[in-house]
Formats: sequence, structure tokens, C-alpha cells
Amino acid sequence: MKIITLCGIAQAKVGFTFLAGKPSEQCVDCRLYKVCIGKLEPLRLYRVVEVRGKTFQCRIHKDGVKLVVVEESPVEAAVEDKLIVEGVVLTFSPIACKIECSSRSLCIPEGLRQNDRCQVVKVGEKLNCLAGLKLRKVILRRVL
Repeated sequence: MKIITLCGIAQAKVGFTFLAGKPSEQCVDCRLYKVCIGKLEPLRLYRVVEVRGKTFQCRIHKDGVKLVVVEESPVEAAVEDKLIVEGVVLTFSPIACKIECSSRSLCIPEGLRQNDRCQVVKVGEKLNCLAGLKLRKVILRRVL
């Protein structure tokens, strides 16, 4: 699903990916709030797919903001290696592990939450899990 929103001029480039945050106090009473951060779900990953020419002044971004079209971005994640094939829809569950390792950001990826329904876009390599789990790197797209 494509969303028209606003993005800082420096970040308004096709392919730029960002994690939507909670709005600052300065944003809540802004006349552009509903078009800007008001359309984005906090803690979801978005990617700019189109940049439009219109710019606006902003209290947060000193150079202003630009009108852009974004879509929720696919997310790299680690999942248990159980018959994972491209196209399958699964219920995402972060890997609960207390070991700090190089794959931790895949086990608990930004942009996904417990019980999100996701489609496997791409199946990647097996991961070397220090906890002994059989994990595989995948790219997931949330299914709404």
C-alpha cells in the first residue's frame, strides 16, 4: 500500500528507508500532521518510492520537507528453518535469545512485531546460531 507523506528534503530520495517514530510534541499541533507522520504507523519500516516536487516548511527539518510516496519496506529477519519457501505466509515471531551475536538484528528486526502476518519474499542463507537454533535469513513483507 502506497502512502503520500512528507520527508525531510535530505532524506527525500527514492530508495531511502526509515523507521517511523513517534511524533514529537512540535508535530502534534502542526497543520501538516495528518499528511506527514499522522499517516505512518510508529516503529514500521518505510521506503521512499517516489519523490514529488512540492516542499513545505517544517519545525523539525530546518531545510523543510518534501512530498513523497512511501510503502512499507520488506524486512530482513531470521526465522526457524522449517519448510521456509518463497511466497509462503507465516506469523512472525522474534527469536527470543539472550546471546548477543552478529545475527541479533535479524532475530529481533526493526519494523516487525510479534504475530505480524508476513509473506516470505526471498529465502536466504542458513545462519550460524550460537544458541544452536536452526535459523535462516529471509526477507519478509508484512501482509495487511
